[in-house]
Amino acid sequence: VTQVVTVTNISGLPITGPVYLALDNLSANATLSGAVGKTACSSPVSCAIAAFGSSATWAPGQSLTIGLTFADPSLTELTYTPRILAGGPNQ
Repeated sequence: VTQVVTVTNISGLPITGPVYLALDNLSANATLSGAVGKTACSSPVSCAIAAFGSSATWAPGQSLTIGLTFADPSLTELTYTPRILAGGPNQ
């Protein structure tokens, strides 16, 4: 199962990478392919995928499109809450 997520920097300030997309409360029937780890310093513990690297800057108003691929043998509905983290996957 593949999904595309678009996120926009609405903070009004540039954000320096690395930036990660965490998927909070990912439904138990699925796992995120390409996850770089799990969040450790910010609850809840969630899988995370890189949005962009440390040499990039995310400008105010700029949107990022991130492709997500899930393994879901049950082929049932996927649910999660997206969350952006800056500074490392263990945030």
